[in-house]
Amino acid sequence: MRRVDCDPPFFPPSVGCILWTEGRDLQQQGIGVVKVNKILELVNGYAGSGGVELVQKAYALLTTVLPPESSLGPIPPLEKATAAAGVLTNLESRSESVAAALLVDCPEHACATDLMEEEVGEGVARLVAGVRRMRNSPYLASLSNRSRSNRARAEIYYAFVDALEDPQLVLIELAHQLGRIRQVTAFPQDEQERIGHKVQQIYAPLADRLGIWRLKWELEDRAFRIIRPEEYHEIARALNQHRAAREAGIQQMAGTLTKELDKLEIQADVSGRPKHISSIYRKMQRKGVPFEAIYDVRALRVLASDIPVCYQVLGVVHRLWTPIPGQFDDYVAVPKSNGYQSLHTAATDVNGKTLEVQIRTREMHETAELGIASHWRYKEHPGSKKTTRGKRVAAERAMDEKLVWLRSLLKDPEEHGREGVRVEPPRAAFAADAGGVFVFTPMNDMIRLPSGATPIDFAYRIHTELGHRCSGARVNDRIVPLDYRLISGDRVEIVTRKRGGPNINWLSLKRGFVRTRDAQKKIGAWFRRQEREKNIVRGHDILEHTLAKLGKSSLSFDEVTRSLELDRTDEMLTQIGAGRISVEKIRSMLTDPGRLSKDDLARQAETELVTEEEETKTLIEKKAGSTEVTAGRGLQVASTVGLHSRLAKCCYPVPPEQIVGYVTRGYGVTIHLADCPNLNAARDQERVFPAHWGEADGQTYPVMVIVEALNRQGLMADIGQAIAIEHLDITEARAKKKAHWAVFELLLEVADADQLNRILEKLDRTKGVRKVYRRKG
Repeated sequence: MRRVDCDPPFFPPSVGCILWTEGRDLQQQGIGVVKVNKILELVNGYAGSGGVELVQKAYALLTTVLPPESSLGPIPPLEKATAAAGVLTNLESRSESVAAALLVDCPEHACATDLMEEEVGEGVARLVAGVRRMRNSPYLASLSNRSRSNRARAEIYYAFVDALEDPQLVLIELAHQLGRIRQVTAFPQDEQERIGHKVQQIYAPLADRLGIWRLKWELEDRAFRIIRPEEYHEIARALNQHRAAREAGIQQMAGTLTKELDKLEIQADVSGRPKHISSIYRKMQRKGVPFEAIYDVRALRVLASDIPVCYQVLGVVHRLWTPIPGQFDDYVAVPKSNGYQSLHTAATDVNGKTLEVQIRTREMHETAELGIASHWRYKEHPGSKKTTRGKRVAAERAMDEKLVWLRSLLKDPEEHGREGVRVEPPRAAFAADAGGVFVFTPMNDMIRLPSGATPIDFAYRIHTELGHRCSGARVNDRIVPLDYRLISGDRVEIVTRKRGGPNINWLSLKRGFVRTRDAQKKIGAWFRRQEREKNIVRGHDILEHTLAKLGKSSLSFDEVTRSLELDRTDEMLTQIGAGRISVEKIRSMLTDPGRLSKDDLARQAETELVTEEEETKTLIEKKAGSTEVTAGRGLQVASTVGLHSRLAKCCYPVPPEQIVGYVTRGYGVTIHLADCPNLNAARDQERVFPAHWGEADGQTYPVMVIVEALNRQGLMADIGQAIAIEHLDITEARAKKKAHWAVFELLLEVADADQLNRILEKLDRTKGVRKVYRRKG
């Protein structure tokens, strides 16, 4: 390994600044004792004998409880552990972190917390437990979904970083991920791709946010090589030299510039690194240009003492190398909108190789890397359009404080235990911007809710119907009361009942069941709707009774609505049921001919047949009377001369099933199945009369069929094929999905009950169908 001056300076020289030359990294030095001895040698170099002793204890515990290697995948457990520990030792991480990295993958039943506390101390045990919890974090699980939008992913990252209390946990996990991806060829091809996507989507961005650039660069390049091997090798061939040679070229250029600045007595720090292959590819894609048009494949950064010195350095650069026309940007005189300041120029050396140089003051550099011009944040800030600029800026500043604090823990963790140095983390950043908490669905979708939100708030945020049917909740697989206050990171599952609605007590502010205004509005709307429906039923009965008493049963509700100068019949019935329109007002309006329009009077005269008493008497006396065939359905109904007949939509009768008729005032006779539950529940049985089917005339009859089946690809096609065999028409279809099940409501046109039974049998034999039946009542 070689050390070079590296940028940015957030850590000791070793942290993030080690360049792993090809063929020299720890993973290629073997496993077991040889590798552990190398790790101990490195730990001794920066942590002394105390650190060595701790790592030795952890290694001894690991080898004692380690299960058979064959049971834990293609990479031997010992090699996995030491590979991660090797990454941390080369970052000069705390000896506690190195020891924890050795033990993280040890099975929990073998490396229990109390055993680790006894053998390696409370600090190591705490780190191991923290990494294990973090691996099951809903934040990381949510990020593993590739369909997440960039805004959603950025929001999740913000929430995760905001909740993070110890960056050593992330550092240990990053070391394990890097060790794993270095050994990725040991896995099958599909597993290699899964590892590559996971590193690219989750862990490389995490390394970026915490400023661990050395790990970020290698994680990105190795993931890119797995996911896009052709593009990777194409760019690698275009570079036409190995990483070590490119690094040597960068250092030579940095040395040349440094010597020239020293000659002129210009005080500035020069550092450099080659641009990584994944970064080159992203820039080619973003700009839509070929490799030859990327001028910052090799880059130098110069930190000057003040602005005049920046321009002096620019002059020196342009004298040493040939500037490329059109590639100079002065963001010092004209800063970017996010506050970023720097001089950017590109040039070619004597061999024709391109070089980008960034020149800025140390204050500008600190702003760019730690302030609001941070590279990852100005590209990904997830603030919604509804977020005010003031809140967004405040959240950015708070997040800056949090990142500085986290990075300082990585830089010198012991410093935070000294007298007079703040140990507590800064206030919440992203949560402060959102004013609340971040919780997760069972499918790991992240939901923002106000502080103090409850499972009921969560349910209504997911779906109104889920909130209405909420009867309980599990948070992190534990039953909690419905007034439980959710905290960031909770995974929430709602327990529902099949029917019913919200509890009126949920609206009580004192009880604290509901925090969000959205949930309060939906609950209130449900109760208003229930009351409205009751009022409509009540109003219907009142108006029907009033019309009967006045001998105006033939007068339609629509005519009454117009007479009351209202637009909708349901609104009229609601007002009657609620008492806002009195019976006296209806009676007065109906008994005063002047209150009805000429058209209403004419329509009333034409349609009024008999009074309620006459109608009932006629129906009772003519039970054995003549029949009339209803047009279009071949339907004969006994004792209903002059009355229109229709099929009931609750039970959908079909011939030759036993049927009866029910007189519905104002609508004629409705034909029901003889055993229809709705008909049996009717209060006025005097209106029920026998009916029978007419001669078959090729007519079809609607019937509602319900199919419950396991949701699978091709299910609807199979159902459709079964129906097509019987040459049936589907006049209406609805589908509902719940978890892995699907429910289809199909309105079919059948000729008779035999055809209906055949189609029910065919559907029942369809693959995946759990239950099929026709709706009755």
